[in-house]
Amino acid sequence: YPKNLENPIDSYEDFYFYFNDKDSLPKNINTLELEYSLVGLSHKRLAFIHKYSRESITFEHYDYIRQTSNIDDFSFIIRDEVSKEIRIKSGDWIVNKTIVFPKGYTIKAFPGLILRLADGVNLFSNSAFDFNGTSSNPIKILANSPKAQGVFIIESKKQSNFNNVHFIGLGGPSYNNWSLTGAVSFYESPVDLSNCIFTSNNSEDALNIVRSDFSISNTIFKNIKSDAIDLDFAKGELSWINLENIGNDGVDISGSVVTLNSIQVISAGDKAISAGEGSKMIIKKLEIFDSEIGIASKDNSLVLGSMIEIQRVKVGFVAFQKKPEYGPGNIDLTNVTWEDTSIMNLLEKNSTIIINSQKYQPNTKGVKDQLYGRMYGKESSR
Repeated sequence: YPKNLENPIDSYEDFYFYFNDKDSLPKNINTLELEYSLVGLSHKRLAFIHKYSRESITFEHYDYIRQTSNIDDFSFIIRDEVSKEIRIKSGDWIVNKTIVFPKGYTIKAFPGLILRLADGVNLFSNSAFDFNGTSSNPIKILANSPKAQGVFIIESKKQSNFNNVHFIGLGGPSYNNWSLTGAVSFYESPVDLSNCIFTSNNSEDALNIVRSDFSISNTIFKNIKSDAIDLDFAKGELSWINLENIGNDGVDISGSVVTLNSIQVISAGDKAISAGEGSKMIIKKLEIFDSEIGIASKDNSLVLGSMIEIQRVKVGFVAFQKKPEYGPGNIDLTNVTWEDTSIMNLLEKNSTIIINSQKYQPNTKGVKDQLYGRMYGKESSR
């Protein structure tokens, strides 16, 4: 029977899997996949194996998402019950413990605010943020130590707004066995980001938006450890975005509908632009320089666009199926120029690549086995 999401698991079963020889044992459990099928369905699915500790009967008491607000512990935070606003005083503040903001408010901050997060500290909120800095006096949220965490806004029905905010050196929020991939994360919480800077993060994603509407404009991502922008089941537009020195993917979308307008990617270690899991991406202007892979579409995703320039990229375009439960990838682009590209495309059977009205023929098998650091791109943990 399915697990009740509101309660911890209260019973376990042991399963044993046998390998013919020890050489076939996986060296890294994070790369291990389990093939399974659901009762009543004929096709098989794959799922990664993750290590989780058993939940104790005190799980709910210590559950991170159920934390009680503690804003009254901070002298620089003011609560206004009449306006339902929580204001953070401008100033340079060292934050030595996680700030938990309550539901039903708007969290406001103004030019001159600097929040320096200590070890294991993050900003956790069920309410929307309204952070407004200026170009000459931006708001800064930065790591005061290598183990500082980041910002997580969850289930806020009201839109958050960040204007002229710098996110510097942040890591993904975590607590016991709970963790997030994004240094700045929005879950079921609409957001508008403009004139912001994300730099030197210490997490898998600099920005992760899940099941949310969004708008991101005039924003810079620079010196990013892994993925810069990760969008999961989200809908919105990226416009006038600069991404430079990205460790893994520049823009990675899954199950999302996204428009890219005037995007520049310089030096992406894996895919500059990636669409997967039934996504639709529309590109209006895009420049990609000095990157491993230009544009990838996989697993029932469609990438449409025009005005695209690619220079000094190892693989220009990739279309394939990665996961068995999905289908092929599709790319259709016009007004495209490219030069100094080692391989123009990698295209599997059933997937399509159309560039400047020319339809290319499949030229390889098993694209998945060539990517992710095997021949092209960078090894991925997902």
